[in-house]
Amino acid sequence: MMRSVLLLASLWISSALNGEQSPQNDQSHSDISIDFAPVYATCDPTPNSDIHRNNGLYYIKPDANGPVIAAICSNGYTMIDPTFDLRLERLPSYLSSWDYSRMSLDMIMPNLDDTATFREWWLPSDEATKFRIADQCRACESSKATTPENADDVVYYTDSYNFCYTTFRDGNPCEQHINDEACNKCDDGIFADDSNAHSYWSRCNALQVSPDTPSLHPPDGRVNNPLLYRPAMSLTRHTCTCYQTSATEPPVRYMVPAAHLPLVTLAKQVAANDVRFTVDYISPLIQFDYDDNEDKQAALHPTDCSHNIHYLSQSDFLHGTYRIRECGEYILTQDIAVNFNAPSAAEESASDFSPNRITGDRLYWFPTAQQAEQEYGGLYNYTGAYSLGFFAAITVECDQVVINLNGFTLAMDRRFYVQQRFFSLIELAAKPFLPWQGASTWGLTGVYYASNVEIKGPGVIGRSSHHGIHGNLNTHVHIHDLRVRQFDVAGIACNGCSYVTIEDVVVGPQNKDIPTLGRYTHARAFIPRLMDLQRQYGEQEIQFYGRAKTTVSALCARMVQQMDMIYFNYIEGREYDEADGEWIAAQKVFKNPTGWMDGGSSYGVVINGGGAAVVGIGTRINGCNNIRVNNLEIFGVYNQAQEKIKFTVPEGTSRGILFDVTDWISVTDQIEDRSRSQYVGDVFTDIQFAVNRFVTSWYYRNSLYIGPEEEEYVFRGNLPENNYPFLTIFPAATEDRSDDAHMSGCGTDIQLHSSKGAIGLMVNGAQDSVFNNIYIHEVYNWADLGLDVCGEYDGPHLTTEDIDIQYGYTGTRAHGMVIDWTTGQYKDIQIEDVESWHGEANGLTIYKESYIDLQSLLIRNINAGTRLDAAKVDTLTLPNLVPRACAVDIHDRTVINYGESYIDLQSLLIRNINAGTRLDAAKVDTLTLPNLVPRACAVDIHDRTVINYVSGGEVDNIVFNNVVGFDTCDQFGPPMTNYMAKREYAKKQVIDLQLTNIICLVVVCVMIVCIFYALYRSIMCIKHANVMNMVAMSENTPLLKGI
Repeated sequence: MMRSVLLLASLWISSALNGEQSPQNDQSHSDISIDFAPVYATCDPTPNSDIHRNNGLYYIKPDANGPVIAAICSNGYTMIDPTFDLRLERLPSYLSSWDYSRMSLDMIMPNLDDTATFREWWLPSDEATKFRIADQCRACESSKATTPENADDVVYYTDSYNFCYTTFRDGNPCEQHINDEACNKCDDGIFADDSNAHSYWSRCNALQVSPDTPSLHPPDGRVNNPLLYRPAMSLTRHTCTCYQTSATEPPVRYMVPAAHLPLVTLAKQVAANDVRFTVDYISPLIQFDYDDNEDKQAALHPTDCSHNIHYLSQSDFLHGTYRIRECGEYILTQDIAVNFNAPSAAEESASDFSPNRITGDRLYWFPTAQQAEQEYGGLYNYTGAYSLGFFAAITVECDQVVINLNGFTLAMDRRFYVQQRFFSLIELAAKPFLPWQGASTWGLTGVYYASNVEIKGPGVIGRSSHHGIHGNLNTHVHIHDLRVRQFDVAGIACNGCSYVTIEDVVVGPQNKDIPTLGRYTHARAFIPRLMDLQRQYGEQEIQFYGRAKTTVSALCARMVQQMDMIYFNYIEGREYDEADGEWIAAQKVFKNPTGWMDGGSSYGVVINGGGAAVVGIGTRINGCNNIRVNNLEIFGVYNQAQEKIKFTVPEGTSRGILFDVTDWISVTDQIEDRSRSQYVGDVFTDIQFAVNRFVTSWYYRNSLYIGPEEEEYVFRGNLPENNYPFLTIFPAATEDRSDDAHMSGCGTDIQLHSSKGAIGLMVNGAQDSVFNNIYIHEVYNWADLGLDVCGEYDGPHLTTEDIDIQYGYTGTRAHGMVIDWTTGQYKDIQIEDVESWHGEANGLTIYKESYIDLQSLLIRNINAGTRLDAAKVDTLTLPNLVPRACAVDIHDRTVINYGESYIDLQSLLIRNINAGTRLDAAKVDTLTLPNLVPRACAVDIHDRTVINYVSGGEVDNIVFNNVVGFDTCDQFGPPMTNYMAKREYAKKQVIDLQLTNIICLVVVCVMIVCIFYALYRSIMCIKHANVMNMVAMSENTPLLKGI
């Protein structure tokens, strides 16, 4: 009854606004009752008829069994405008399917597996339906960009930028005749000029095409750089498509209950684009939705956050992520071992228990089918926040939240830890990544990044398969009085965050008993797809080259069997016969032989610009500011990256379903003679090729791309008859090409990430920030030297690496602290025990564009190349550099004491810096480029850098002890740039080093005197307020209290 009263009131008000005395004066409304109203199927084909006025906003009901929607009647056509139903509650009833654009919520289109043309997509149309376009949704007009006979047969499509991972981006698609539509007119897009000054669209949201244009759907089209098109509708009123079912017949009339008339949304209609100001007439029936109901209800019933207290126990963590969607304080009442949806004790004790089974009614440790439809969406349709399973113990999806550990520990159960390999204990968002980043499709709806969050102890953030605490785009976060330990990737990471305070926190050690390799992470995330593959294609036969024919079901069973072996070996200590072929194969693909992180990077703490920190250093630097870190200890960061290669075949980059690499070296019998190489495979790669052969769904396939050469190699072998396809996948050196110079994919890891090695603290892009009282120690990198199969190359070309920063193979580096593109204060920094077995080791590295105050450093025990001997170093070529140890490495494009920004480099005590420790004088004398004389450097200050040494200059304020190498930095003079001068200097150093016992005693005495003198100078500096405190050997960073 209330809705009817409101309707009647709206009729009178709208009539008055439209110049009417009352609703009854409008003939079209003469028979309106309080309970029912007339609504037509479409707009009248005759403009300004008795039914509809031209350029008027009305309700329509395109189908007798369909819902009522709003539309504009224009020039005898019905304008489809999705902005009138922004919640998409009614319009989708008239679409064959729908999904959002990959990049934003401003566009809808058929779902990725729907190949409908526009005519097929818009269900009310048929073969006789005519279509027009409406630029800016103003008027339905014939196209002027086509022939007259086709002018009323035009709709809008979008190009593949909005629905594919890759698309054509190589210039003018029209000039290159990419396809017939490439020359069509674009009414909304991005435009450029080619070399001939011809304007063209490089990205088009609204391309004029025929309504019968096919939506091409090649299986690999989402990732293989084609230029494809799909029907599209704008949710911002940039463009609209119009239709007319008949040019002569009046539309069908329905009497609709008033309660069935929907509210017309206006959320994205602003300023001149507001429909209330663009139409000439608004039907009195129209009712607008002026307010967001959820926000309105929240404003009417606000939560008292300070008194909204929730007590969390183990029972809150049995069946899925604890999603915080209401402000307040959340207090742990006991230690929490996260083990979501685990098998029961009875199930685990069963003789046939399979932890990775895909044949039962549920998948262990994953959301159930019912949960996936409600609370934890994405697992079984491969799109959503939980598309890779439970990604966090706790998500914070609202503001003003306190998480109080209350003296307890939050950690993953060992079983869940091995089975859910992508996980953070606390995620400060509703999704693990920004919607368009990461290994899966997370969905564009339900996105939330929390603000005003406090995570406090005392307490412990414990075992995690990825992060302890992770966040994206968060503001005003306070983390304090915590221990964060036993993480696989990083203790704390915040990307694009601002106003973050971290204080009185100990981070470390990282796990160094990680049971599995990265491929097991992929295999576990693949389990829902494996179940799908088994059910749909299990009986399909498949035969790999050199093997007997088998079925997809058998491949699935073999993968489950090998994964189960890994699980039982880790959880139960179950032993297998070392001669068991399946156990041998399982260990090769899934088991971590050392326990150290095999991915390309390990961190203690990451402060990064917006976006995941998986690309090159200095790439993502925006949106991060006002970070305050005080009294932070980081220790025990370990990395032993297993280098992989990004392979590229002529038509695209080879990728797995989760943006992972195809590891051709591992699944090939040998690569020394690549004309004789043959595929041997493994369970995971076999499954990928089965998927490529049988599955066409873009949602399922995600990022999968397997080129025709790879298909040929795997199924038909590497033979003269098929022109040795493996030589296309992995070219061999030839006489006229000394190595594989065109292969640029070396230097990555199994996830196609940019390898950076082991880093205690990475600060990438933080502006106006303060880091005080930082103690970093025990940062180790055991990674092997970079592969030589890509030939000599100057650095990785995987994501967006800066060659000035990541020169050579960088997976072997060990950094205590990395600073890049940052401003602020860094003081009271102590870094010690940083070691790389085969690469560079640095205490503090300051890369480009940093403007900081740097004060009071103590750096010691920095060791590079500790597992290399003279013979090995003598053979090093790019990408492997002669290991360099450096206490403080300050690069160019960093201004020190420039303008009003200061770096006061003073009060430094640096010792035990070693380089080239396995070389002797004779070997150094033979070194030629590209192998440099090993250089040990306490402070390496490059050119284009200005330094202000205060209160007595460098001699009084900086002390270097035990800086040993065949070459050492000329710490305060011009750097030596002449190679021969360096060689002569190195020879002199060798002679000096050979003057042994007596000289050593004298040096030790001098060192002791220097230390006491430095202490004396520090005391005097304090007394006279001329310089800041010097951190002496006996004055370590104060111990953290209350932890």
